[in-house]
Amino acid sequence: MKEIDVNKKDVIWSYLAQFLSMGTGMITLPFILNKLSADEIGLNYILVTVGSVIALVDLGFAPQFARNFTYVFSGAQELKKEGVGKTSTEINYELLAYLLKTARLIYAVLALFALILLLAIGTPYIYKTTNGFSLVHNAQYVWIIYSFGVLFQIFYSYYFSMLLGAGKIKEQKYAVIGNKMLYMVILIGGLYTGGGLLSVAIAQFVSPFFGRFLAYRYFYSKELKEKISNHSAKEKKRIIKIFKILWYNAKRTAVMQVGAYAILRFSMFIAGLYLSLQDFASYGLMIQLVGLLGSVSCTFIQISQPKFASLSVLHNKDKLISSFSISLIIYYVLFIIGSIILIIWGNNLLVIIESNAFLPTRLILTIYCAVMFLEFNHSNFAILISSDNKIPFAPAAIITGIMVCIGIYIIVKYTSCGILGLVLVQGICQAAYQNWKWPIMALSNLQVSYTYILKHGCKIIINKTLEAV
Repeated sequence: MKEIDVNKKDVIWSYLAQFLSMGTGMITLPFILNKLSADEIGLNYILVTVGSVIALVDLGFAPQFARNFTYVFSGAQELKKEGVGKTSTEINYELLAYLLKTARLIYAVLALFALILLLAIGTPYIYKTTNGFSLVHNAQYVWIIYSFGVLFQIFYSYYFSMLLGAGKIKEQKYAVIGNKMLYMVILIGGLYTGGGLLSVAIAQFVSPFFGRFLAYRYFYSKELKEKISNHSAKEKKRIIKIFKILWYNAKRTAVMQVGAYAILRFSMFIAGLYLSLQDFASYGLMIQLVGLLGSVSCTFIQISQPKFASLSVLHNKDKLISSFSISLIIYYVLFIIGSIILIIWGNNLLVIIESNAFLPTRLILTIYCAVMFLEFNHSNFAILISSDNKIPFAPAAIITGIMVCIGIYIIVKYTSCGILGLVLVQGICQAAYQNWKWPIMALSNLQVSYTYILKHGCKIIINKTLEAV
């Protein structure tokens, strides 16, 4: 069987892609903060918040497709609901063809459903928060174009799962970078020509097409096209069978995502209803920047998912422990350093770029960074658990999500704690179970201690650094 590995080029391009993966993130943020009014900045965060609901429409299929593509390219001859079935040294191209066909059909349905959901539910919410579309120029057109952009973003997203599952990590990042580069060119160009928030919507609409174009070219080599073309993948019963296998774990992941969304994003909806657009911009800015920091810090673990899955298939526990240990130490170092910089100098940097929105107080920002550090930490351990094709997170995620929703409602309705209260509710609910449960389970599965993981990861990194010097 073939082991999927991660090389230096994969890592370099993955970090670059992570910096660009949030279209309104680090690179476009200064332009948005400088060129848009406070009300437009607030609406921009509301768009991102409402649009992020659509991540739930994926229903947990993205990680399932990525992991099962990895299994097929690693030699799996059948797909199973749990664990890995028969394997071989050869790729089963017929199975691959059916997996690709299933992905296309599922994402076509999901994309259409997402558009209907956005227009039916999102429109009244945007109407209310913008006082009948009156607070921001062209707000209704911005929303409609943005919604169709989300449609195409979802429909073409399975191409990135294909590349990641095939171990073409560098190529997947090329496609992501190309997508986001075009997004930024359109957005920044539009802002400087007076397009306002409409520039964000147009960039969202156009960029998915270019990302799909690049992903298709990188995935379908001439050889792969020839081998897949020999299999028509027209048997409906087999497509339905694959769907049921994927849905077995996807529904668990979907429930987990609903819980995670309630934990991380429900506060944004409540804040949008109870806070002014200016205060909402401050809260949204904090969530965005800390989220970007977490995404960058977790990049090495994210791109190592195919490797974790491949090592699980090969039952190579020692190498799996080593790979995860390195990834975890990298996360700790990057997140802690980034948090310190953000807390101490965040608002000073915003002053330099003449931002029209600023971060909350240092106390709130420090607490939020600590809450998200633990959140990303247990999510990293959850990735390790899921590499063995087991998804036990759903019940805990949904219960935690419900508790967060209840807590946030009570805070905003009956107290004056404001943003601090929203942050504390999230942190307390997570610390009650998820922050410690998944690390303990992952370490138990590997039969190692937390101390061993830390020492082992540091040792490997130090040795590799000394060798490089």
